[in-house]
Amino acid sequence: MNSILKYGLLFALLGLAAPAFAQLIVKRADKEYKQMHFATAATLYEEAVMSGAGTDAVYLKVADCYYKIKDWRNAEKYYAKAADTKKDENDWFQYIQCLLQNGKSETALAHAQQFSTTSARIANIAATPRAKILADTVVNVVHFMEFNTPFSDFSPVAYKQGLVFVSSRHKGNLHKHVFGWNNTPFLNHYFIDTTGLSKYLHDHDFKREDHVTYDDPNLYAYGERLHTDETRTTSNDTRTTGYYSTYFRKRTDPLYFGKEVEPFGAFNTKIHEGPLTFNSTQDLVVFTRNHTIKSSTGVTNLNLLLSRWTGNAWSDTKPLPFNDVNYSVAHPAFNETTTYLYFASDMPGGLGGTDLYRVAYNNGQWGTPENLGEPINTNGNEQFPFVSNNILYFASDGHGGLGGLDIFAANLKNPAQLKNMGYPINTNKDDFGFIVNTSGTAGFFSSNRHRTGLDDDIYSFIRTRPITFTTPVTIVVADRVTEKIIPGAIVKPAANLRPCTTDERGLCVYEIEPGNYTFTASKEKYLEGSEVLVLQEDMPETTIKIYLTEFGNNLFCRVDDRVTELPIQDVTITVRDKKTGRTFITDNTSLKGEIRKKLENTKIGDVLHYTLRLERAGYLTKTIDFKFTITKPGEIAVHELMDIKMDKIDLGMDIGKVIHINPIYFDLGKASIRKDAAAELDKIVQVMNDNPNMIIELGSHTDCRSSAQYNLTLSDKRAKASAEYVISKGIARSRISGKGYGESKLVNDCACEGTVKSACSETEHQANRRTEFIIVKY
Repeated sequence: MNSILKYGLLFALLGLAAPAFAQLIVKRADKEYKQMHFATAATLYEEAVMSGAGTDAVYLKVADCYYKIKDWRNAEKYYAKAADTKKDENDWFQYIQCLLQNGKSETALAHAQQFSTTSARIANIAATPRAKILADTVVNVVHFMEFNTPFSDFSPVAYKQGLVFVSSRHKGNLHKHVFGWNNTPFLNHYFIDTTGLSKYLHDHDFKREDHVTYDDPNLYAYGERLHTDETRTTSNDTRTTGYYSTYFRKRTDPLYFGKEVEPFGAFNTKIHEGPLTFNSTQDLVVFTRNHTIKSSTGVTNLNLLLSRWTGNAWSDTKPLPFNDVNYSVAHPAFNETTTYLYFASDMPGGLGGTDLYRVAYNNGQWGTPENLGEPINTNGNEQFPFVSNNILYFASDGHGGLGGLDIFAANLKNPAQLKNMGYPINTNKDDFGFIVNTSGTAGFFSSNRHRTGLDDDIYSFIRTRPITFTTPVTIVVADRVTEKIIPGAIVKPAANLRPCTTDERGLCVYEIEPGNYTFTASKEKYLEGSEVLVLQEDMPETTIKIYLTEFGNNLFCRVDDRVTELPIQDVTITVRDKKTGRTFITDNTSLKGEIRKKLENTKIGDVLHYTLRLERAGYLTKTIDFKFTITKPGEIAVHELMDIKMDKIDLGMDIGKVIHINPIYFDLGKASIRKDAAAELDKIVQVMNDNPNMIIELGSHTDCRSSAQYNLTLSDKRAKASAEYVISKGIARSRISGKGYGESKLVNDCACEGTVKSACSETEHQANRRTEFIIVKY
């Protein structure tokens, strides 16, 4: 008898009103909900609604039940019934996910926009570049595997010559032991030998997402559509959710290119067994299983167990030391070297929902689990990790995507490089349980994209190339002289990248894979500019500037340290026009050691004659005479035309070496200043005029020939004569002194005093005949 009629008759006999009857049903539903029997609770809530208990609170409860058992269509219906003002952030998130899963992306995104400033995970949905994700460029084919059933089949992992996967399928008797969450059979491990898979796929002309229908009588007995939102009616003529079991019938043709699915029975029990992982030698396994006791809040969480291959059987399982009855640890994945185990958990201290963790493993010893943090984890759910070639693949509903769980890839060397795997790997349904071969070109994943998303299936895929990560690259276009940004400039990148017009901030933003790129920018009234970008793997977000020079002439100076060749900041450059006597530039160099200034009222054919003065504390000030004839418009790079490098000042340094004073010659035995010597001394005068605080000792040295006393006397006369010449040019006597050292400070072993004979060459003797200009103060 219909349960509503039965209870209605009972309550009528007791004289109770229908609202009271409805509230009793709600209480029963609440009890089932609290025990997480969501399929049963959904049925009871619906009965309560039909009995007059259609309140917003009940609508949201039944919607949540259907959401948890992945009945998106009915979940959406009841979320829509509930008043918007009664929905909290989680209700809105699940409602939007239902809309996405049901193919109503425009409505979903419209709702998401309303919460883009108050909810990070909803904002991620609103910001998802759906068009980019849907652009299928690298996946050749996604193939529905023929060993799937109408039950849940998911999370395959490679084992020996095939796959081990998780399934709620059952062969044999009618199912009697079901999972109260959604009234489906408990999960177990199964194995399929995939030898010959490549040939099988090659020999069949499969279309994208090619799949068999579930009402094919050659596949399953009675051709029933099991566990869908169109389940068969019951005797009470109310809609019933959940799984209705049936016998399997043997296929008329061998299953899956001649291979049968068999139980991987080493760890199967009467409770849930979940995703598993093997080490590289496949003699160690870690797998997921329900705890056998409930948490303090009444939840049966998941934990991880380990087993070793003993040579003929798997050992007894051992729980991992970081399991806890009060939270779940699940979905394990070893990296290739078995040095880390990655897993999902809702343990305290996470970012929200389930997060991904890793824990070090070394010769049977476990470290302390560490949360992978942002940007991998969000306040949504990150699950089902898999690691290959330093890439972490995982499923998430917190990063935004096409709907439900999407599969993402993160570069473990640079987690900021995170990529949605795109269509057709991802759809508006749940896509997860991804594995890939070592070359990154083929693999398997799980999805509930068929039959309204009620059960999971396993798919294979083939990619045209391995995954590569893109790096955000921002192009800034600016005026070379003023440094002001230039909106509306046309940026032309290398092949395969779109041209772009800079926005009001002067920016163009690209997502670029590793490689060499040349970006060229142009705008009316500017000369074209370009920059080369060498983008390597693991590089962080990058910004490059392209400078454009306005038509006309600009003076450009870059000042470097002569020794280090590094740019010098805060050099004061003063430019005076020698024709007019007008100083028209006084500016300091930038962090890059540069200044740029527009030369007004100049044209082709003009002869420029400037004096440039460069000043910086700790460096020799220098004055330069600069002449240049303009032959074309553009930039005049002074540092490319003449030496404007600067020299650091140090006490005791010979300034003559810095400014390249040529040897100062005197006539034999004389101390009078010759014209060639005066020209060199004039350089010292210039330096001392440029650096008015500098004090110099002018030292004169001879070689060893002639007597020591004679050389000392002669060198002293020459030093003083040289100093007097500098003084005669306007340098204060207190700033320069002359002193002769004769042969007392030879720079080599060319001594020849008295009976000592020297075998030195004339060149070696010449090295000792020198004049030094030693800085004693500045």
